[in-house]
Amino acid sequence: MYLYELESIIRLQSEGNYTNIYLNDGKKVTVAKTLREFEELLETSGFCRIHHSHIINLNHLESYINKDGGYVIMDTNTTLPVSKRKKGDLLSLLGNINS
Repeated sequence: MYLYELESIIRLQSEGNYTNIYLNDGKKVTVAKTLREFEELLETSGFCRIHHSHIINLNHLESYINKDGGYVIMDTNTTLPVSKRKKGDLLSLLGNINS
């Protein structure tokens, strides 16, 4: 069992019944839990599901680009798509951060 601080998690990516967790030290950890399980655990901790396959830590979000369907750029220069269904949730959270 490994313990990581939430701040060290940049993003999570679904891979079937597994989830890849990307950390700020460049490590990738694969866990035998679904992204859905992590979504429920992290929804009140500054994380947002932006796509069927992606949850991001809003503390590591650099920018949201509203073109080509919408995508985010993380502070690691990783670009991730934002689904049409999740766009409103993301924009609502970003609005609350900026208020």
